[in-house]
Amino acid sequence: MVRNRAAAPEQRFAEAVADALYESHPYELRAPNEKDLNKIDLDRSLAVYRRRFASAKGMTFIVVGDFDPAVADVQKTARRYLDKDNYVQVVLVPEAKLKTAGK
Repeated sequence: MVRNRAAAPEQRFAEAVADALYESHPYELRAPNEKDLNKIDLDRSLAVYRRRFASAKGMTFIVVGDFDPAVADVQKTARRYLDKDNYVQVVLVPEAKLKTAGK
């Protein structure tokens, strides 16, 4: 897929325009090419993933939906699955609040 994208004239044109606009700035958003993909180390990627997502500690979960905020079951259920030790923040946003937020 990456090789096919690199061979497409419109993709090469888009890259040339981006280079002209951003002067190959390192923060320029660009789709990875084959050279970039070959640099990926699977073991390191898995280690970073496991280290970051082994625990939900310090994360904030936002629960949005059609529920009554007065009913504590939503909070209790979210805590049961996400955080038994109160290390994460669970924010409840009822659907009714979303409808009034846009006014």
